[in-house]
Amino acid sequence: MKLRLGLPSSRSISAHQGSTGGLAPRSKGRTIAAGTAITFDAEISDIFTVLENGEEHALALAEVARAVIGKDKVLTAPEPMMGSEDFADMLRAVPGTYCWLGHSGDVPLHNPGFIFDDAILTTGARLLARLVETRLPAM
Repeated sequence: MKLRLGLPSSRSISAHQGSTGGLAPRSKGRTIAAGTAITFDAEISDIFTVLENGEEHALALAEVARAVIGKDKVLTAPEPMMGSEDFADMLRAVPGTYCWLGHSGDVPLHNPGFIFDDAILTTGARLLARLVETRLPAM
């Protein structure tokens, strides 16, 4: 079980970044086309918001995750992944962070062979409870 958590300081220029997102695929396509004597054209629509974690929130979650699940199981600079996530729009309005809580299986999510690992429910609950304890003032 691993936690994947992207930190803003670990990103690189790629198709995963907001206003430059459409440039990377076009540039790569033109480079490939130039070496193969074919033509290249692309229509790229930016219809999804790029999800960017707030640095403070991501660091706080990473610290709590290390305490709850172990340092060796927390990845703070995973490779960027293309995908759409509604939470990106929320992060534009309210700073926060997004992470993936992994499972013990080898088959990825959105695959017909995926089997949900119930053990991650208690791990996720422990992680969120500890995060609340550390982030909210004592009452």
